Amino acid sequence: MHNEDAVLRHLRSAFKRARKGGRLYYSAGDCNDNYVPFEKVRIDESVRHSADLATVKRMFAPDARVRVTETEGIVRIYVGDVPKSLLQTKVSHFSFDLDAQYTPEEAMIALVYSPAIDAAAKRLGLHQPDGAIEDVIVEPPLPARPHLPTVLQDVTLDQALDAVADTFDGIVEFGVCKNGPIWEANFAGGLDFDEEFDKSPNDSN
Repeated sequence: MHNEDAVLRHLRSAFKRARKGGRLYYSAGDCNDNYVPFEKVRIDESVRHSADLATVKRMFAPDARVRVTETEGIVRIYVGDVPKSLLQTKVSHFSFDLDAQYTPEEAMIALVYSPAIDAAAKRLGLHQPDGAIEDVIVEPPLPARPHLPTVLQDVTLDQALDAVADTFDGIVEFGVCKNGPIWEANFAGGLDFDEEFDKSPNDSN
């Protein structure tokens, strides 16, 4: 059985080789105010050479609880039954300053703490974990670097998270408690992923 860190190590390795973004959705029945627990899953550790749909399906084939699909050109991994009400919230526009345009972590902050999503989450009885915002290294706004537009218009939260994954060729997570009150979304790494640095002897812990 593999924990969240171990699963992400395998996914980052695969998606980096494919130079594409992906999505990881998960849910939990019981949560506290600090995080959404990630249930341990079984994966095929030998499968990590690519991130096409067939390969990612083989990666998670040992665990019947995991469903892998592909829509809009993005591979999506679902661990458990993930409520989609918040993800399907339609927003007239999301705005990004320069930091958020060029830095995926800043883009995630702009999305998940936007007034429209905050209001939608409150209607659903959800809120972000305590201390969810962390310091990040802001990327310089160089034209050659991947970046988001200044505005995304008439999109759902799910589509906006797709844009972050696709633009920065990384994995965007979405976790939610089935019975409330916590939800979270994170950029979990992309092309800057260092496989040697990220190796761990405790993948199955």
